Amino acid sequence: MTPKSVLLALAISSIATFGHTQETVTFQASPIEPTAFKVKRAKATGIELKATPGIELSGQFFASSAGGKSPAVVILVSGDGLQDSHLNWAAHLAEQGYAALVVDSFGSRGGFNAMDTAGVDYNDDAVSGYRYLSNRDDVDASRIAVLGFSTGGAQVMSVTNEATARIPDSFTPYAAVSLYPICPPDGVNKWPLLIVAGDADQMISLSSCTAHVENSQSQNHPAQLEVYPGATHFFDNPMYAADGDLGMLGFDYSEAGHQEALARVVDYLNTVGS
Repeated sequence: MTPKSVLLALAISSIATFGHTQETVTFQASPIEPTAFKVKRAKATGIELKATPGIELSGQFFASSAGGKSPAVVILVSGDGLQDSHLNWAAHLAEQGYAALVVDSFGSRGGFNAMDTAGVDYNDDAVSGYRYLSNRDDVDASRIAVLGFSTGGAQVMSVTNEATARIPDSFTPYAAVSLYPICPPDGVNKWPLLIVAGDADQMISLSSCTAHVENSQSQNHPAQLEVYPGATHFFDNPMYAADGDLGMLGFDYSEAGHQEALARVVDYLNTVGS
C-alpha cells in the first residue's frame, strides 16, 4: 500500500466507533473557463473556445446523526494532506447534527500533500464541495458552512473574501470557520467568520488575523477571533503530540485546546444558524 492509502485506511478505521454513516464520494470540479484574452485570439481566427470540464474530486461524506435535511459543513484539509484529525472533526460534526464533506484536494489530484501536488484550485474545491452538498436530498442547502485548517483555513478566508474574483453567486455559505490560517490583514469577509488560533503558533501572524477581523467589523461584517493561550499550529491534531508520529517542528497537540475548539466551533455554527 502507498503511504497515502495506509493513512486513509487508518483514518477510516479510527472513526468507525462513532457509528455514523460515512462514504467515499466523487463530484465534479467547476468547468475551467478560457481567459478573455484566449477567447479574443481564438475568435479572431474563427474558433469558439469552450470551457474545459473540471476534474473529478473525491471526498469523505459523513451523514448527520440527526437524519432528515441537515445543515452541513464543507471541510478543507491542511497542507499536510488528509489526516485522521480532519475525519474525526467531520465525525464529531455529524454527531452534533451536521452532515460533513471532507474534500481530499491532494488525493483527488494524485498527490499526498501541498508539497507534492501542483495545480490545486482551493477556492473551487470549496465551491464544488458546496455545490455537491447543495444537491443532496439530505442536506439543507440554506445552511451550509465552510471550515478549513491551516492551508485550508487560508482558503476559507480567500473564498469568502469580498475581494476574491470569480466566485459564483450561487456560493452563499451561512458561516465560515478558519483554524490557524495565514490571514490577509486587508479585505472583508462576506459571511460570518470565526478564526481559531493559538498565541504560540509560529507559522501565522495573529496581528494579521486581528487586523482582518477589525477591518471586517468596521464595515459591519461579523467576524470573530478566538485565541488559545499556549496553542501552536496543528494543536488539534493528535499526530503532532510530542510522543506521536509527527511530534516535531515546534507543533504540539493540546487535548484541552482540541476539545475547546470542537465545542466552540459547534456552538458558533449553531448560533449563527439559529
